[in-house]
Amino acid sequence: MATSNTNTLSTYIYTPLSPEAEDEIRLLHLKPAANKDDPIKFTLHPARLSDKPEYEALSYTWGDPKDTRPVYCGGDGAILNVTISLFTALKRLRLPDKTRVIWADAACIDQSNIPEKSIQVQLMGRIYSQPSRLLIWLGEDTSGLEGLHQCIAQGLKMLPPDEFDQDPLYEHATRVVRDAWVSWHVSRLQDCSISLCSLCSC
Repeated sequence: MATSNTNTLSTYIYTPLSPEAEDEIRLLHLKPAANKDDPIKFTLHPARLSDKPEYEALSYTWGDPKDTRPVYCGGDGAILNVTISLFTALKRLRLPDKTRVIWADAACIDQSNIPEKSIQVQLMGRIYSQPSRLLIWLGEDTSGLEGLHQCIAQGLKMLPPDEFDQDPLYEHATRVVRDAWVSWHVSRLQDCSISLCSLCSC
């Protein structure tokens, strides 16, 4: 997977997941970028869900699968084409000074490997139930969403900590959101028209 020169770059080739590890996934290690226009670089690393790895799960609308952008994947910077939706999400979510560990299906699953895709889809319930945080990316266009943050803030004021036991409420709300989002993601309802980048602490 070495690159020959700046104009001719090799295509990234996935290393197969272990057939003996039924709960093995890949985690995307997103490299830091000091400038927003720096190229997107990441590496993919195998991990077992049973080992409770630390990661954030990213969910997003796929958009047009034919509308892709190149990113640099692997230690030798091979090219992997991802949808523009994932491209913009990774560009926005990368940190300036440290690596961020993310699970994103389009990159972490070998999309050309049908048997692998089938196994990984069955693991999505566990993948979305174990992250330290769930990242929801619905695009960069926030038109029509003016006042949303104020609305959320007002809603939170309706749950004062001195009147409600927040932990059970938080746990239940988290479970409902995750279950609903996993169902949405697996069924590939890609007709969502809302555009927003939100980070949901889970």
